[in-house]
Amino acid sequence: ENVFFDAILKPFHEGDIIRVIRRFFPTAKIQYKVVLIDDSLTTVEALKKLLKNRTYEVFTFTDEQTALSQISDIEPDIIVLDYNMPKINGLEMCRQIRKNEKVSGVPLFMLTSEEDSQIKIRAFESGVFDFFNKKTDMFLFAEYLDNFFKVKESFLDHARVLIVEDSVI
Repeated sequence: ENVFFDAILKPFHEGDIIRVIRRFFPTAKIQYKVVLIDDSLTTVEALKKLLKNRTYEVFTFTDEQTALSQISDIEPDIIVLDYNMPKINGLEMCRQIRKNEKVSGVPLFMLTSEEDSQIKIRAFESGVFDFFNKKTDMFLFAEYLDNFFKVKESFLDHARVLIVEDSVI
C-alpha cells in the first residue's frame, strides 16, 4: 500500500495539501498565494518588494475588473486590496469577492490611507479580516502576514494531531 499516493488521490479539504507536503517533504517551503489589488502601481510595487524574499507567490492587479475576473483561477490564500480605487471601491470589491464561491472564504485585508473609523467599520461589515494604513503599516503588514500564516499552519498541525488522537481512542 502506497500511503503517499492514497493521500494524493483522495479529495482534498482545507489544509490537506499542506499536511501532505509536510509529511512527505518536511524540508519543502510552502509558497502561499497573495493577491494584491491596488490602482497605485507604486503601492503594488512597494508591497511586492516587501514580500519578495518571503515564501509568497504574489499576483498583482491595478485594475479592479481584471482582478475580479481572474482571482478565482489563482485560488489565493489571501487577498489584499485598497479602499480607494477608481472603478469599484474596496467595500464593493469585498462584497463581490464574498459572492464568488471559489474565493468567498479567503481572508481579505484592506490597505488604505483613509483614517475614517466609519470606513473601517464598513470594511469589517463587508468581510474584511483586518485593516492596515498604507502610510504607517506597510512593514507591519508584511510581518503580520508572516505571523498570520504561521498561526494558520500551527492550527492545521494541531487539528491534524487532534484528529489522529481522536481516531486512536
